[in-house]
Parts: sequence; structure tokens; C-alpha cells
Amino acid sequence: SHIRNNQMALTKVSYQMSTEQFVYAKDYGAKGDGTTDDTAALQSAIDAAETDGGGSVFLDPSKTYLISSALNVGVSGSPVILDGGSSRNGARLKAASALAAILDSGYY
Repeated sequence: SHIRNNQMALTKVSYQMSTEQFVYAKDYGAKGDGTTDDTAALQSAIDAAETDGGGSVFLDPSKTYLISSALNVGVSGSPVILDGGSSRNGARLKAASALAAILDSGYY
């Protein structure tokens, strides 16, 4: 994945990279409309995957998810993968203005 214009592209996950647990971000309230803050919903989906021993959190490849703070992935030590389709035309994580300022500062 890479960051450009305060957006991070997510890379498609191959079957070999995935684990058996699948979590869908939309089931935790993520909208992916680019304007609704999806931070809490995405964190809830990540936490659910970690609680179950790890897995993949699927994001709709056609959507942009706005986040206002860092997402904590793998804190429990369980492997979690954010799967948003291909890096060229897959799901995007878009930094809200406050988070964008932190990313731009280089202090992260």
C-alpha cells in the first residue's frame, strides 16, 4: 500500500495470505462514502478479527473510507489483513484533516 493525497490504497490479498476468519467492515457500520468518519467502525471490525484469532477485514473496493485517527492493527499479536481489492482501483483509506496534518508533519 502507499499514501498519496492523504489517501492510502489497499492491496488485494491472495488466498495464501488470508486466514479463515472473514470480517466485513460494512457489518460494523462502515459507510465508505468518503465523508462519514469510519474510524470507529473499521476499528471494531479489526478488533473482531483479532478477537477471533486473526483474519481478513474486507473493505468494498469501490469505496473510500474516511479515518480521523490511526487504526490499531495486530495489537493482540493476531494477524489481521485489510483487504480492499487492488491497489489501483480498490478501496481507499482517506485521512481526515486532523490526521492528514499529522501525516504531513512526518511525526508518526
